[in-house]
Amino acid sequence: MLGDNIRKIRKDKKMSLNNLARVSGISAGYISDLENNKFTNPTIDKLNKIADILGVETSDFFKNDIDMWDATIADRVKEEVAVYESINEDKSNIINLPIVGSVRAGKPILAVDNIDGYMPTLKSFLNRDTDYFYLRVQGDSMNQEFGDGSLLLIEKTPCVENGAIGVVLIDGMEATVKKVIQNNNMITLIPMSTDPQYVPQMYDIVKDQIEIVGKVKQAIKIY
Repeated sequence: MLGDNIRKIRKDKKMSLNNLARVSGISAGYISDLENNKFTNPTIDKLNKIADILGVETSDFFKNDIDMWDATIADRVKEEVAVYESINEDKSNIINLPIVGSVRAGKPILAVDNIDGYMPTLKSFLNRDTDYFYLRVQGDSMNQEFGDGSLLLIEKTPCVENGAIGVVLIDGMEATVKKVIQNNNMITLIPMSTDPQYVPQMYDIVKDQIEIVGKVKQAIKIY
């Protein structure tokens, strides 16, 4: 958990709790409660300050969660899936799902002017009573998993498991696709890119108006 990771990093850096409190200007009691996971909503500013003093990235405080899910991510998101190889002649097992160019706040995902086309998909791959759509990837912030132009099969859901890759709306902006780590009211969106300009970003779910639209079930690479 968050507090356990902070304590381990602090001890690895051979810094006492009191010394960290003195250097950071954050009370020892606050840090102690944080390390014991007593805070439901630690502030981003304080986490960033502690990370700076310990010489690590704020995302390192979530490393155990990230590593755990990295070990199984290949089973959750399939790259370069040959969809047509698994489609048989039984057309009743096929459904055409809409391809969405982008997801924006305040606009229905499946609005007619937002649909770029349709992709045939096996019904047996989908859960009943659950909505799905395809989202076209734009940019290279997730190019270690899927590149620009790839199609992502999205399962609509308001929540995702820690470490899963989700589609997230931030403060009314266009949705972004990132690995998601949640800790109480805080959410960290983690890029998976070869470009170092993309770094993890932390948000307050309430203050920053975070809305999870869905989670990635499958990726199809477009050549």
